[in-house]
Amino acid sequence: MNNNESCIHGGVSPVALLTNLHHSQSGSGRYRCPTCAYEQGFILGSTRKWKTYASFCESLKDYEICKKGSIAPTRILLELGDNQGGAAKHKCTNCAFKEGFQVGLLGNDVDEINLELIT
Repeated sequence: MNNNESCIHGGVSPVALLTNLHHSQSGSGRYRCPTCAYEQGFILGSTRKWKTYASFCESLKDYEICKKGSIAPTRILLELGDNQGGAAKHKCTNCAFKEGFQVGLLGNDVDEINLELIT
């Protein structure tokens, strides 16, 4: 059994993460791709510009908070592609972003993967 799921945009995230995210149909992340949100969080977390997710959130000027309290930059949420399929359907992009960011902080070597930050 595959532990990861690919989205229609070519992103990959853990199926267990997607399955455990709460449903969310609000904010700029509505109908957007949680897999891509996870990757965007991972990229930013891997830069090691911030020591914690909380310090990253404190640096944001334009952000959205989901009902579970996860924060994500509005500009990233708005740039995510649409996704209405698989385990990610109707899941929270803010929480996916947060999870990706925290995994990125763990010390992964971002030089060995090919991901592109949405600007």
